[in-house]
Parts: sequence; C-alpha cells; structure tokens
Amino acid sequence: MGRWKQRFEDLVPRVIADFLYDVVKYGILSGFLATLLEYLKKPFPLLEGLPTKVIVPGFALLAISIFLFKRLWILNKSRVELLNNSGLFYFRKNAREEDRSKNIELLLEKIGSAKGIEMIGATGYNTFARCDPGGEKAILREAFEKYVTGEIKILLLNPNAEQTRIRARALEVAIDKYQREIFESIEFLKELKNKGKSVALKLYSQRPIWKMIILDDFLWLQYYDPRFHVERMPVYGINRKKDGSNLFDPLYEVFKKNWNHDYNPTYDFAADELVFPRGEAGESSRREKLRG
Repeated sequence: MGRWKQRFEDLVPRVIADFLYDVVKYGILSGFLATLLEYLKKPFPLLEGLPTKVIVPGFALLAISIFLFKRLWILNKSRVELLNNSGLFYFRKNAREEDRSKNIELLLEKIGSAKGIEMIGATGYNTFARCDPGGEKAILREAFEKYVTGEIKILLLNPNAEQTRIRARALEVAIDKYQREIFESIEFLKELKNKGKSVALKLYSQRPIWKMIILDDFLWLQYYDPRFHVERMPVYGINRKKDGSNLFDPLYEVFKKNWNHDYNPTYDFAADELVFPRGEAGESSRREKLRG
C-alpha cells in the first residue's frame, strides 16, 4: 500500500494525496464495518432498525472526521517542533497597554537572574536611562543600578551620525531632542561606571535595524521599522539551545559583528572621546571629541 501511495503522491500535491489516500483507506474500512454490522443486527436489536444507507454515510463521516483530526494534530505538532527548534518561546504585540505590561514583566523576570547584559539600540533612553522629575523611569534603569552585576555592553546610535538625523525625522522628533536622549543615556552609563560597574559603550552610524537585549541565554528582539517608534513593534523572546541549532546564535552573531566592527568606535567616558580601532597598518588609534 505504501508503494502505491508514493506513486500517487508523485502525480498530485501531497495534501490532496494524503486526503484521498485516507478517504479511500477509511472508506474501505467503513464498508467493511458496515457489512459487519449487517451480521451484528440480529444479536444487537439496537442496530436492527438502522438501514445500511444510514450506516455507510455515518462511517464515511467518521472517516473524514478522523482525517481532519489527524491533519490538525500533525500540523500542530509540526508548529510546536518549529518553535522549539527555533528557540522562539514568546511573542506579543506592543499595541495595547496589557501587551506592554506583559513584555516588561518578561524582561524584568529575565534580567533578575542575568549576570551581565549586552544590548544594541537606538537612543537607549526609554530602555534604561529615562528618569523624569515626576518619578517615571525607564523600564530597566533600576535593574541596571541594582541587579546587573556583570559586564554591561551597550551599542547606541552615534548622535552625530547622519542616520541619527534620518531616524529622528522619520519619527517626527526634533533632532536636538533625539540627540539629547542619546547623551542622557551616555551620562547614565557614565554614572554606573563611576560607581564601579563594568560598562563598555560603542556607537554606530548605520541605520538601526534590530533592538536586541541579550541576557545570558535569553534574547529580546524587536525590529526598528523606519516609520514607527520601536515601542510599537512586536517583541520576540528567544532562548538559546546548547546545540546551537536555533535563532539565538545567528542573531547574537549580528550583535558581535556590530560590536567588533572597525567603524564603530569605543566611547572613552573619562575623555568624552570616540576611540577608533587601530588600522591594519598599525597606526595609532584615532580619537574624536563626541561633543565639540
């Protein structure tokens, strides 16, 4: 039977082949059971009043129901396996207040057990730096101050880069306000460094694409849509698998590539300067003032 099914699948699409194959299979079974019931009518009076024309369609309907259940079960199983293999265990939109609360709750739960943090973002202001006079703080400000004990590695937009101006215009935010948010994030990181925390900051000049927050074996992912603020974009939560077969590792490579990029200078907190890596010829590191 398997050989004939394989030949049939070569001629028609897989789903149609499976459907017709199961219909024929369960149809034959239904016919057999219907014939069997004819012999069982005498010892079972309840079946005696049922004509064959009712029994056969009943078993055909049962066969179709079994097929649909089987297909749904296989589909659901394949989706679960896909999610498990990708490492994606969390997805939620950011449109409603309830969504935002759940997303923040997940992030705070993960950061509470993390040793260090690595992040690539745009301004960083609403993530870890904001502290309004009225008491409203960025979602991770307190966590950065109290809970993160390991190394903090942050990649932010260079406030003087052209892509920073493009991003500000796209969001309809004044460029000086957008730059000020980056500078306030830098000042907050400087405070942490002065308090003895291990903080490293690099600035990039390319168009922001991904917001990533990496906490040990967990990765928070959002897309920087050119039209919208990142806070409106969905959140993806990805766990690392030990065998490296999921999305965590290739996405983490994106962060490391940006961190080690020759065009992304390190920020010198003491001198307020950008320090560019040594060139291939071995010349001295180039320095530039971040604020003139």
